Amino acid sequence: MGVKYFMAPVDQFSNLANSNDMTPPSSYRPDISFYTPVKKLNGVKIYQNLLALSLGFAASKDVISADKFPSSDFTADDQSYLLNKIVGSDETFFEPVNYQVKLENCSLKGGQTGLLQTINKNESSSYELILENVSAEPYYVQLTTDILWNAVVTVNENGVPGVGNGSQPMLFNVCANSPGSIIKVKISPYNGKPVSLNDLIAYKFNISNFEKTMRSVMNNQLQLTYNGKLQLCGTIDMPGGKKDVMMTSIPYNKGWTARVDGQKVKTYKAFNTFVAIKVPKGKHHIELSFWPPLLTAGIIVSLITWLILALCWKYEKSKIPNNLKNSK
Repeated sequence: MGVKYFMAPVDQFSNLANSNDMTPPSSYRPDISFYTPVKKLNGVKIYQNLLALSLGFAASKDVISADKFPSSDFTADDQSYLLNKIVGSDETFFEPVNYQVKLENCSLKGGQTGLLQTINKNESSSYELILENVSAEPYYVQLTTDILWNAVVTVNENGVPGVGNGSQPMLFNVCANSPGSIIKVKISPYNGKPVSLNDLIAYKFNISNFEKTMRSVMNNQLQLTYNGKLQLCGTIDMPGGKKDVMMTSIPYNKGWTARVDGQKVKTYKAFNTFVAIKVPKGKHHIELSFWPPLLTAGIIVSLITWLILALCWKYEKSKIPNNLKNSK
């Protein structure tokens, strides 16, 4: 939510297939078409995210108590949970959609999202997920770790860059701004390996709900007046009510100290990950400063060490007889 710019190949499939050195394979994402292009350079476009958030913003107090996500992986449910907790709403952003299935030389044990088993391991096999007559909104497919490790994934016969050997399920963008199109996501097992399709889900992203929600958060953001290496200063206009927390995108660390209008306040963990502070309604001056927790102890230990060395040197020097000192 805080990323302001993205880079992506102009023609994503062909550009990445030809080993574009400027962008990594993971930059493939059709939903980039919903961002604003600002510059083109050597077959690569730079896009601006007009919905990017500032370093800090007003959030619901629920973000402090929200220490666990619905699932252990970064799925659509987790992303919806995060944004809804910030706003204090219950909007639907990722809508599960139905799809057709085409099997080639394989069978399913346990239903449409069961275990994919190859019939003849000497021949290729595949499971094809077909989205028909899609709308202009972005569509995503959640690929499980078993798929990422044990199968090749293609979209409309194009190899999918940046997919493979994932340690957690991946929410993969398969199309955007392609109204009326048919999207075919093919999963082909390696060497006839069985592949679990558990939690294989196709989603349509509700752009309207997302933009409305993001703009409501953007109404109350931290306006930075100073951005240093160890200190941040700015002002924020808090709406009050349930939104009495200023959440930041700064990873939580005990070294952070916060002040509101010059008064030191307690820091909290938002989603058990980010720095957050409680701020009353109205316009306030915010100061965040960082001092590594162990740095003070390190400085003290260093000073004591130098002091001991100095005393030892002075003591050893005092043991030298005066006649030897004079002879020098």
